Amino acid sequence: MRALVAVDTETEEAVGLCAIYPDGHRLCMLADISDQLRKDKRALIRGYRAVMAMATSKNTPVHALADPEIAGSAALLKHLGFKHLTGDLYQWHS
Repeated sequence: MRALVAVDTETEEAVGLCAIYPDGHRLCMLADISDQLRKDKRALIRGYRAVMAMATSKNTPVHALADPEIAGSAALLKHLGFKHLTGDLYQWHS
């Protein structure tokens, strides 16, 4: 597993996590983002792009689920270059 953790520099608390992990012939991506980090779009995209750069070296598809309870999760995946497969499942390939 490869992961990045976003830390608030003032409080030193973790405000977000994004990781990729192998699952057979693919990588899976997961994220847990606080409301505080969600407000900082630039930092959010920069972090996701760093994780996607790690995935690029693996030359395998990355799958992620858009959480229907989180507004904008599908739009964020599309913005990062993920393609909709079915239901809440999205795929990205370098």
